Amino acid sequence: MTTSLGSCCITGVIHEGSPKGSVNEINGTKTYVSLPTGEYDKSKALLFLTDAFGIELINNKLLADSFAANGIATYTGYCFGGRYVVELAWDKTIKVGAVAHPSLLEIPKDLQKLKKTSTTPILWNIAEKDYMFTTAVADQADQILGGNDLYKRIDYAGVEHGFAVRGDLSQPHIKESMEAAFKNTVEWIRERW
Repeated sequence: MTTSLGSCCITGVIHEGSPKGSVNEINGTKTYVSLPTGEYDKSKALLFLTDAFGIELINNKLLADSFAANGIATYTGYCFGGRYVVELAWDKTIKVGAVAHPSLLEIPKDLQKLKKTSTTPILWNIAEKDYMFTTAVADQADQILGGNDLYKRIDYAGVEHGFAVRGDLSQPHIKESMEAAFKNTVEWIRERW
């Protein structure tokens, strides 16, 4: 399993829009906060761990705003998110998780630890063309984590690592995959909160 970053981690398409949230410092960490309008459950929040570009990339702010528009209070921090969702699940810090094109995981070690230590349900949004989390690795994840309601894998054909954050929205197939991954993530979170 490759754990170094490739060109797909440092390239992508910048999306257009105007962020609606605000940048605040929380416990010394610059955090993008996007809250739903109207009534929402203030006892729950989404910690959106971003890709390598962090909260400075408008795409990440717009995604946080989209979660907020779906009634989910969202706090965005800087990370290579997928690995840290797994680590938070190991520690039983989160109630539900979702990853898209995860990176920097040690396979099979991290998945085996997740199976052994966690009861956190995690959705895995997987790009077909992803050298960081290949189809063979996704198949290993099925073998290690599958067979229960804590694991769900959804494959997105014809897209590459980064599609769910930095995909080219002018390409219909990529846009559809990005929107589907977002919709599936919102549904996964709502069903398990």
